[in-house]
Amino acid sequence: MFWTKDKTIRVELVSPPIVLPASAEPPKYPESVKPAGGFMISLDQFLKIAAVMVAVVNTALLVLGYMRYVGMLQQFGISRTEVSFSLSDLLSFGYIGFLNMTFSGQVAVAAVCSVITLPVMALVIRLKHDMNSFLQYILVWVISMGLFFVITGPYWIAYNPGKQAALKLAAKALNIEEYQLSELKTEHEVSTENGFLAGYIVLATPDFTFLLKEAVLYKISASDGKILRKTNLHPKLKPEHASK
Repeated sequence: MFWTKDKTIRVELVSPPIVLPASAEPPKYPESVKPAGGFMISLDQFLKIAAVMVAVVNTALLVLGYMRYVGMLQQFGISRTEVSFSLSDLLSFGYIGFLNMTFSGQVAVAAVCSVITLPVMALVIRLKHDMNSFLQYILVWVISMGLFFVITGPYWIAYNPGKQAALKLAAKALNIEEYQLSELKTEHEVSTENGFLAGYIVLATPDFTFLLKEAVLYKISASDGKILRKTNLHPKLKPEHASK
């Protein structure tokens, strides 16, 4: 606006109204929400659990098979250094021992289930720590029962049918009815330098045969049938039966 007064020129500057745009809100990023733990496990988690359980089971069977061999051989005076075992021997012997122990009674079954459940529980808690506690228990139970039936399944699917087939064949050879036969009592005859020697084979390896005849354990060479050693067995009674 301009005007004059006393020959003076004044200039007044009026600033126009400034309209500021609404301040832009900072972009909202979705907050990271921790996904709720689902009941199912991923393939990676399943493979981890399976790898750990396979390693644990194989190690346990190897130790069980080895200790059962050593415990049996020591009673007959057979040194551990006299024989050598392959991994398959120890695994099979450990597996048979595991099955005998498992089906020996309800307490044994409960103990085996507990041994299977504990490592599974540790893995589930570690891998599915965000899962509801009740669902964790259900998942542990499902995995443990699955492992139990996977481990004992070969007994029902393979071992027991093979045993029944052998008993059926033996019953026919012995001229008796199959239902009358419970098991077979075997006696072996081993060729030696002095002829055949009958008894019960305690252990047979590619190099030696350990044959028990009455109260004597014979160590026989598998290559030429030479009797390398005789071990005489004598009973050592328990203290409560020693004086009777």
